[in-house]
Amino acid sequence: ASGFVGRELVPQLLEQGHELVLAGRNLAKLNELFPGRMVVEYGELERQMALPISVDVVLHLATANNNADHDSDYFKSANVEFAVRVAHIANRLKVCWFINVTSLQASQPANKSDYALSKKQGEQEIAQHLSSTLVNLRLPAVYGKSFAGKLAVLNSLPGFARHSALQLLSTFKPVVSTQNVALAINDILNGVKKGEYLITDHQAVNPYYRVYKIVCEYIFAAIGLIVSSWIILICMVDI
Repeated sequence: ASGFVGRELVPQLLEQGHELVLAGRNLAKLNELFPGRMVVEYGELERQMALPISVDVVLHLATANNNADHDSDYFKSANVEFAVRVAHIANRLKVCWFINVTSLQASQPANKSDYALSKKQGEQEIAQHLSSTLVNLRLPAVYGKSFAGKLAVLNSLPGFARHSALQLLSTFKPVVSTQNVALAINDILNGVKKGEYLITDHQAVNPYYRVYKIVCEYIFAAIGLIVSSWIILICMVDI
């Protein structure tokens, strides 16, 4: 819960009315970030058969991100081996649901990066070891009140320019806000979504995307007109 996405999601999930047990590697950091909340270290969860309260769902956020400069062994340790540890914790707690927050890159066959391969293997290993219902929540680049990962460059822009820059970038690469992620998690918990769930921001409200779409439509219309005219011209020559 202490990573970028976790810090952004926790207040939103609490606002939705969910009761949270926040897990991480550093108990002091968790207490600092979330004072007054129930926090626990992963090691303690592995030693306990139960918590003081009943846990229905595990939301697995821990990951080595794709902007990290690490070798394949590091990605495997964080995105595969640790994911299996969390799956076993979920089994010990006898939860009903396991929401694995994973990456859009893991679903791209052509993506052979260490990050994408480790996330894909992590999904497979979780499915093999888990005894509860699994939902893979597949995300592109995530942003919240600030930006992290490959979007972190937007933090250097003036506040008034960040939203426009994000919309321009999202015309060509999908992104998703933590607000939409929180809504998706709520849908899963309410039984609306199962299995695999891919979520991105809607492009209907993106002015750059609308312009891009209109330009593309005109280009394709022009190409169609040129090709049609060319075919007609050839037919007339044959006659």
